[in-house]
Amino acid sequence: MEKIECNDITPTLHKAFIFHNGFAVIRGKSEGPYIDGLSLIDKKGNVIIGPNNPWISNFSEGVIAVYGEKDGKSGIGYMDENFNWVIDPQFAQAGDFHNGLAPVVTDHNETQNSIRFIDKTGKTVIEPKYSAVSGSISISDVSVD
Repeated sequence: MEKIECNDITPTLHKAFIFHNGFAVIRGKSEGPYIDGLSLIDKKGNVIIGPNNPWISNFSEGVIAVYGEKDGKSGIGYMDENFNWVIDPQFAQAGDFHNGLAPVVTDHNETQNSIRFIDKTGKTVIEPKYSAVSGSISISDVSVD
């Protein structure tokens, strides 16, 4: 197990999450440099994404869901381990990948049966028909044409 020097991380945080793949998501307090938003830090406390990003997940299957902007479009997209966009920002909500699929919602105004599943290219694999998703999904659990 690697030892992490916590003295290197500025103590202006409200909450810090577990490190995954060498990075951790942190949530700021209502004051200081991380006001009520999320940031992604490395093991030395360097801010990689943020501060004050509204959405950052953990790495899952080599990608991380992040709120951002590209080519004038904003939303949640997916970045690889080098922080390059692999699925452009476009989603209102996005979950982690499990078994090659991730749940996403395109429009904040959609409420019923708006969750669809995408693959690692961003292609819709399962059309919107769910209102909630719990746990992980196995490709053997669904019928994909």
